[in-house]
Amino acid sequence: MTVRERKRALRKELLARRLGFSDEDRAAKSGAVCKALERLLPAGAGLVMAYAPTRGEVDPMPWVRGLWRQGAAVAFPEVREGRIVPRLAFSEADLAPGAYGILEPRGQPQVPLDALAAVLVPAVAYDLRGFRLGYGGGYYDRFLAELDPAVTTVGLAYDALLLPELPVEAHDRPVRWVVTESRRLGPLERGDGT
Repeated sequence: MTVRERKRALRKELLARRLGFSDEDRAAKSGAVCKALERLLPAGAGLVMAYAPTRGEVDPMPWVRGLWRQGAAVAFPEVREGRIVPRLAFSEADLAPGAYGILEPRGQPQVPLDALAAVLVPAVAYDLRGFRLGYGGGYYDRFLAELDPAVTTVGLAYDALLLPELPVEAHDRPVRWVVTESRRLGPLERGDGT
């Protein structure tokens, strides 16, 4: 079985596991992750790119709403021509369904990559090294490869989807931190030798 085939089978299994969580359980776990984010990335730590959750992902929006209440802008990814483009959002009213039905900041100002201090990275699952299992499109791997190594990259996951090791291909990019409802791992070594 190739790495790609192993990833496909694992993705199907882990998505089913994640979708098996109750809404209440997901909300409680996401709330605990948001509390950990408050400690890792306090308000005033610089511009963060978050994401709007889909398919049962850890929901960072309670934390994002706290930033908005404090007057901060938050960037969100817009998928454009096969790439992630960070754009500002000042409230949920700035988000609308975009690629794959995921909420994106449509028509909002684009953010230069060097303006980002931190990026929250969704995934199906993470491993203890910071590698992620995404949905197979490679959008975040390409995006992470473009970021300056000084940008704090944070993977959000549920404990049940934090695995010892995931299959990895040459294009896969790890994050520096992984935050779950009970753990904060990092800073992790980058997988590209730095």
